Amino acid sequence: METVVDQTNGRVPVLAGVSDPSLENVLAFAKDAEEAGADAIVATPPYYYTTSEDGLFSHFETIARKSGLPLLVYNIPSGPISSFPLAWFNDWLRKRLIVGMKYTENHLLNLLRFLKVAGGRIAIFAGSDAMTFTNLEFGGSGGVIGVANVAPKLASAVFDDFKRGNLEAARRAQSKLLPIIEAISVGRFPAD
Repeated sequence: METVVDQTNGRVPVLAGVSDPSLENVLAFAKDAEEAGADAIVATPPYYYTTSEDGLFSHFETIARKSGLPLLVYNIPSGPISSFPLAWFNDWLRKRLIVGMKYTENHLLNLLRFLKVAGGRIAIFAGSDAMTFTNLEFGGSGGVIGVANVAPKLASAVFDDFKRGNLEAARRAQSKLLPIIEAISVGRFPAD
C-alpha cells in the first residue's frame, strides 16, 4: 500500500482492499491502510463463514464507524448474499456510513435501483467488466474491472472517451472488450 500511495503521489485516490472473514482483521487492515496513506478502504462481506442479514449489516456498520477511512462496500453476489438489500443501502446513505460501492453483479435493473437511490451522492463503480459503459451512462462513476489487467488501454478508453463526451468511441471500446471479457470468464472464479 505504501508503494502504491508513493507512486500515485496524490494524482488519484488509493482504495485499499481490506476484506477478511474476521472483522478484527478487517479493522487491523483498515488501520494499516490509513497509516500507509490510502484514501479509502473497500470491504466485501465476510467470506467463508455465513451470517444473518443483520450480522452482515452490522459487519459493515462496524467497519464504517471504527475505521478512520471512508468505506466503499463491495457488492459481490457470489458472497454470502445475492445482493445488498436497498433498505441497507438507504440506511448506510442516511447515516453517511459509505462513500461508494463496487457493484459486481450482472443485473441491470438492480444497478439502476442503486444508482437512483444514490442520486449521485456516492460513487458507484461497475465491478462487472461488461457493464462499465452502462454504469457511466446511467450516472455511475466508472469501473473496477478485471479486464483492465489484460487490456488496460482499451478498458481506460471506455472511461476516458465517455468523460470527453465521445459516447460512440466509449461504446466501441466497450464492445471491443467483450471477446476479451468472455475469454477471461471461462471456468469458475476463483479458479479450481
